[in-house]
Amino acid sequence: MRYRTICGLAVASAAALAALRLWQYLWIIDVSTGFYASFSATIPILYGLLAAVFIVTFTVSFLDKSFFEETPALPHRGRALGFFLLLAGAVNLFSSAFGTPDAFLNASQEPKDMIAIILGLIASAVLLYLGVRAVSGHSLTGSSKFLPLLPAAWATIRLLNAFMHNATVLPISENLLTLLSLIAMTVYFLYFAFAVSGNEGKFSRRCFFISGIMGFVLITANALGMLTAAAANAFYALEPYWFITRIADLTVAAVMLCTALNTAFARKPVHTPNAEIAQ
Repeated sequence: MRYRTICGLAVASAAALAALRLWQYLWIIDVSTGFYASFSATIPILYGLLAAVFIVTFTVSFLDKSFFEETPALPHRGRALGFFLLLAGAVNLFSSAFGTPDAFLNASQEPKDMIAIILGLIASAVLLYLGVRAVSGHSLTGSSKFLPLLPAAWATIRLLNAFMHNATVLPISENLLTLLSLIAMTVYFLYFAFAVSGNEGKFSRRCFFISGIMGFVLITANALGMLTAAAANAFYALEPYWFITRIADLTVAAVMLCTALNTAFARKPVHTPNAEIAQ
């Protein structure tokens, strides 16, 4: 199976999962508690489809011995990736800045939430910096050793906060998909940091690709399903920050798919006779 086929499978799976998610929010999820109000066949179908996407992506990337042997995980001139990095950085910067006043003016706000917002501001600035480099034609690989770790730290804090908030209802709660999305985002940004710093190996390249595919599928299905359900009035009154955060997550999913597509459409360098004579 070609890697572009896997990326197409990811897009189709994300669309199908978002539709399933919307149906669950409208009919079987009690949005006031986050619990499933009743059993539905869509529950095993949803997680079964996620498992199938993971198994296919994992199997193909590890069985193909030529995977990433000729090309790096990040393109040397990635203007498309740079555009999506700029988009993700700008939207997430706005999202973090929008939540900053409540974090510091609300006396009941917990320190862990403040840390997440501060790291969100810093991580967004890093994504903007990397996006500017990519759009201007500079290579991302080797551009920095430590800056790419900041988005990974931000994703980790978000994951820990969500886990502490949702751990008591994990077995039957709709919040499980949110946690899986944040896990994929954390793993992705960790291997993204490896790729940017130039410390990637064959194993990390494969994990980078797998986490990119799974992160795109999970985040798109979760965020798009919730936004569509909100548009259909499935929830009670929501703060604007709720919408902004999920839109910001969708921009991160776009970055994940873009890096996966770079893998899918990568080409081996072409050796021309003139190039060989010059050597």
